[in-house]
Amino acid sequence: MTGDDSGSSDDSGPGRDRPRGDGPPGGPADESDEQTDDPPRDDRDRQFSEQASDPPAPQGDSTGVQPGRDGDRAAVQDDGETTSGQRSARPDSRRDDGRQRERAPPRRRSSQQPHGGRGIRFWIHRFRTAESGPLMVAREVLSSVLMVVAVGLLLFAISGVWPPMVAIQSGSMEPHMEKGDLVFVVEEGRFANDAAVERTGVAPHAVAEEDGYEKFGNSGDVIIFKPDGSTIRDPIIHRAMFWVDEGENWYDKVDQDHIRADSCRELSNCPAPNSGFITKGDNNPSYDQAQGMSRPVRPGWITGKAMIRVPLLGWIRLIFSNLGHATAFALGTVAFGSGFGLRRRPLA
Repeated sequence: MTGDDSGSSDDSGPGRDRPRGDGPPGGPADESDEQTDDPPRDDRDRQFSEQASDPPAPQGDSTGVQPGRDGDRAAVQDDGETTSGQRSARPDSRRDDGRQRERAPPRRRSSQQPHGGRGIRFWIHRFRTAESGPLMVAREVLSSVLMVVAVGLLLFAISGVWPPMVAIQSGSMEPHMEKGDLVFVVEEGRFANDAAVERTGVAPHAVAEEDGYEKFGNSGDVIIFKPDGSTIRDPIIHRAMFWVDEGENWYDKVDQDHIRADSCRELSNCPAPNSGFITKGDNNPSYDQAQGMSRPVRPGWITGKAMIRVPLLGWIRLIFSNLGHATAFALGTVAFGSGFGLRRRPLA
């Protein structure tokens, strides 16, 4: 036998590499061997022991790159886990039935207020721009009221008294002031003329005539005063004629055409019971003090000094004033002042 024959073997002959448990060479195959592909128990135990003894595969460097094919697979697996982690952080965009869920449109930040956007800015805009309806009426009324208040405050700043307007209710100052006129008044100390009596700001007729100072068609200031200092009686608007001191016999100062007396004893309030102004209506035949309407007017009784007359505008106040008095009488109350709450109308 040669070396070649001893070193060769055919496939059907007994082979040295035939696995164990296959039966004797050339013998019939066992039925259980034909129906299973599992390796013999000894081979499986050997495989398990080899796997347990193999060192673990390298995990790669700190850069996350795995060496070799296993490293690439691990990197892909890591990327897959990262992606799946990111997806899990997002809300599920699919319904339970697998269909794509409709994504809600992005929310817009709104500068409007809650309650349907009807905040304070909305109503201010509506109030300013309304062209009809209750808002327009309210705006017009409010504008008128604010205008009246603004004018009143301006007049008060100029006049120094409140209210700064009085209405004439009689004809005692005609023709220079007529019934229904509205008169703007100021504090008696303001806009004083050089002819004014000291500490009063009122220039009487007797002194102003020499100085050439006139008001309302005649010499001297026209004043509004409380007769005898009363707070119940209506104030009077008449011209200051001259000043008298307490106890003074003022008969010699009067115009004889305006009295029906021959001496001081025949005149009311003569001698003067107190210091003050002797007054008279331009259309009246006599002095107020001579008729007993009031004692000489003290400076403290003066509530204002007439400056400007507005014809006929006072009728509005007089009408509402009469309505106010009628309502007060019907209710059994005493009305102090006009229905507008303004100064009581002066008797001219």
